[in-house]
Amino acid sequence: MPIFTARSLDLQATGPLIDLLLSVSEPAAKAMAQAGEGVPPPVKVRALIDTGASRSIIQNEIVEGLDLLPVGALRMNTTALTGLPCYEFLLNGSFHGLSFTGVFIGAPLKGQEIQALIGRDILAHFILTYSGPDNSFTLCS
Repeated sequence: MPIFTARSLDLQATGPLIDLLLSVSEPAAKAMAQAGEGVPPPVKVRALIDTGASRSIIQNEIVEGLDLLPVGALRMNTTALTGLPCYEFLLNGSFHGLSFTGVFIGAPLKGQEIQALIGRDILAHFILTYSGPDNSFTLCS
């Protein structure tokens, strides 16, 4: 069972952050190759593990760089906006030996030092332990 543990100087202030490697899904890579298109290389993003987010989000600019076609569309509600039109994208993700395939909502994450949020939809496949006194968190599959 792969296990990843990280420590922070002030976990309460920064939250649980990971460097996440995102790539196009296997079906998208296959379709790109069959169409004679190049498959974009994986991109590294800074992601916040957010148990308050029901869905995972990726910054729109990252999606544009991967040249992806959406797999769905929705209207998203946030604490600041209601009915924001967004697209959904199927992506492969990996970090420190843990991997997953999940649907990310392409949305603006302006004014933040992160490019993605890992929500409960992806966290449902992992065990998350948050240790405030130790300023650490652990994810395992």
